[in-house]
Amino acid sequence: MRKFQSIKHALNHGTNIDYTVVCNEYEARAQRILMGYLPETAPFLDRAIFFADPHGVIVHYHHLAGPHQVPPTCAIGISVETSAEDCDPKFGAGFTEVFAAVKRWNGRRGIATCKLIEFVSVKSYAPKIEHCVADIKITWS
Repeated sequence: MRKFQSIKHALNHGTNIDYTVVCNEYEARAQRILMGYLPETAPFLDRAIFFADPHGVIVHYHHLAGPHQVPPTCAIGISVETSAEDCDPKFGAGFTEVFAAVKRWNGRRGIATCKLIEFVSVKSYAPKIEHCVADIKITWS
């Protein structure tokens, strides 16, 4: 019982435990996923999507972007079906990993639609590299 309470607390309040081996009972239940793993966020995308509610999830995705990886301003609010071959450039090259991970789940949950809700360049991480945050809504139909 103590282990369950600590896992439930971790899910609600955040922690740095390794979710690759715990919490399988929460599959397809998360409505918001915070992903702030710098410098590499992409390795955790498959596990995040495992937890994602198929009716809709917002992924708060931190990543590092070079000068040509920032999405154009017009991408905010655009919905893109992940079955389309040209969906990545509409959001900028920095989201290739997100689309690739979502596409891997298309057969299991239906076809996904991704919508870029918000994109913010938080701060400079290194010369010509920005720490960026994107809120991406993913739904499966």
